Amino acid sequence: MHPSADVAPPSIAPRTPPPLVARLLVGVRLAVVVLLAALVVALVLGARTTEPSGSAPGLSAEPVADVPDRVDALMARHRCSTQGLGPDVIPAQALLRGRDGVVRVTGFDRGWAAWTGEAPGELVAVCLGPAPR
Repeated sequence: MHPSADVAPPSIAPRTPPPLVARLLVGVRLAVVVLLAALVVALVLGARTTEPSGSAPGLSAEPVADVPDRVDALMARHRCSTQGLGPDVIPAQALLRGRDGVVRVTGFDRGWAAWTGEAPGELVAVCLGPAPR
């Protein structure tokens, strides 16, 4: 007989985390669920927004029909480019075509959000803004 045959195997009890760790894990899980719920709500509500809610000073609030001559006039007035303004130039404005097909002058941040897909609309051009008088 083998000498270790008389020794009973050690009992392996499931290991439970200390109470503080368990409470932290519950808190982290709850935080993740709340953040995911907030993200879903933001995505659902954001998808219903078709245009910016306000306009910054100096931006056109009037929509411009998607008529090439009018869009060209906006591009000239706001010094816009469809190719970008150069590597060292930060645009001040953007021309954005909304879901209704109307081109509007918006802030650059709003145009960038449309470009990246974070907001509805189609970026038409980036702009320096009106020439100083």
